[in-house]
Amino acid sequence: KIEKKNNEGTKVKIMGPKYAEKLAFINREIVEEQERRWLVRESQTECMKEIIAHLGKFLNDNPDALYEEWIAALHPENAEYVDPNQIDHRFYLEDSDHRLLWNEFMTIMIEHKAGAGIAEAEGAIHIECNHDWSDRIVEVKKMSPSYNRSTT
Repeated sequence: KIEKKNNEGTKVKIMGPKYAEKLAFINREIVEEQERRWLVRESQTECMKEIIAHLGKFLNDNPDALYEEWIAALHPENAEYVDPNQIDHRFYLEDSDHRLLWNEFMTIMIEHKAGAGIAEAEGAIHIECNHDWSDRIVEVKKMSPSYNRSTT
């Protein structure tokens, strides 16, 4: 039982045990949800670090590669189509983290040209290539899903 004194000094019942238990339960739920969200954010951050490192190494090893080739190397399960240059349509969506990251790397390369250092979690990657990176920007594409998978 939670009580409080009013202006006259009389004790007033604010909340009975039933409501106090419910309030405590709700508070625990809120704290647990915050912890779950923190774990998800931590996981997403670590995953993004791995993707950034992979892209940097991939571009260093394959400076003339296309976005679709990088996606096929990073997520081969999303590139198992009859057309070897086709990837899952979701990688072309406006909010695709992969597309946005690729374009960010390409923009850095356009701004700094060949030999530019691309910052990543472990340091800088230096890509030696005389390429016009502007043709590598990947635009948003609205396309239907394809289920024409290769059998190999």
